[in-house]
Amino acid sequence: MKQLYDIIHIDDNNAFLDITEMLIDEIEEININYRRANDVEEIPLMIQEKFPDLLISDLMLSSWDDAIPGVQFIKDMKNKYNDLKIIALTSRADKFLKIELENYVEKYITKTNSDNYFKNELIKILKK
Repeated sequence: MKQLYDIIHIDDNNAFLDITEMLIDEIEEININYRRANDVEEIPLMIQEKFPDLLISDLMLSSWDDAIPGVQFIKDMKNKYNDLKIIALTSRADKFLKIELENYVEKYITKTNSDNYFKNELIKILKK
């Protein structure tokens, strides 16, 4: 029986959440319970309901003017939940942001990477 992993994904773009969910559904090696959120305010309750194996977070939500609040959100989550694995999944291919987050995320992935790259990284992170 395949292990079941729980993922919370926060992104303000529902179409992107739909695409990510389709990609995750294609993964056959493991079973994934995929939960989605559009706002950081939803995350504490979702974590309280069930601690996830992985949090995937966009850096640029519609309520933010730039990526700095997204970076701070990830840092806050990691500081509060030290065992939480986090992927930054963003359209920002910014070396500064990647360096800023290197001690807080398992992986910094841009949305322009291939579907297979994303799925392979996801599996590696969940299995470690």
